[in-house]
Amino acid sequence: MTAHRWVELETLLRRVRGEYREMLDLRLTRPQAERLLSLDGATCQTVFDILVAEGFLQESPDGSFRLADTGVPWQRANKNKRTNGPEEGRS
Repeated sequence: MTAHRWVELETLLRRVRGEYREMLDLRLTRPQAERLLSLDGATCQTVFDILVAEGFLQESPDGSFRLADTGVPWQRANKNKRTNGPEEGRS
């Protein structure tokens, strides 16, 4: 890979990371990312492969990509809910 190509790739990686950091619940398939970022298929594949390999993104079973560290939304929402404990039900 030439130095120029590497600079272009680094720029794309920063751009995609920025998009996912700005929209924490963003989920994109590769075709959606190609359209959103104006990338050809091979470049998009390379960018997403790198971001998955470095642990920034995670591929979901439906083929979409999301931030690897966001967790499942309903787990985050339920994490702070109280469970039936000794304080509940007291008057």
